[in-house]
Amino acid sequence: MFKNLIGRNHPDFSTMRQQDAHEFFPHFVPTVEQKERAEKCDPTEIFKFSVEQRLQCMECKKVRYMTSTTTDISVGVPVRRKKRELAGDVETDGSVSKDVFEQVRLEECLDMFVGQEMVPGWNCPNCKRKTVAVK
Repeated sequence: MFKNLIGRNHPDFSTMRQQDAHEFFPHFVPTVEQKERAEKCDPTEIFKFSVEQRLQCMECKKVRYMTSTTTDISVGVPVRRKKRELAGDVETDGSVSKDVFEQVRLEECLDMFVGQEMVPGWNCPNCKRKTVAVK
């Protein structure tokens, strides 16, 4: 019933096919916000947080801050293959394994998200030209 109620009039979520949770959530939050607007009680507020971005021009050293409110972030996950002694080892279930990857800790992904990143070709509002910025 819940899926039918939230997915009503949506081309993907109104079907009985399996859907991705990350695709569903951005549809779910505004739907609940709209329905609860009259009640002046928004239960989706608990999912919202602010993300602040800091950009510093490497030319003039001026800093620009931008803050946005969101319900999710996208973090990169480093891919590191484990070394295997023999390529194509046979698993216990009889299948042939090809790639085995090292585990990645959530903290490492979050550190990458908040870490410094070079932004080439950034249009500095202070310098009025394309420079490199540090994000």
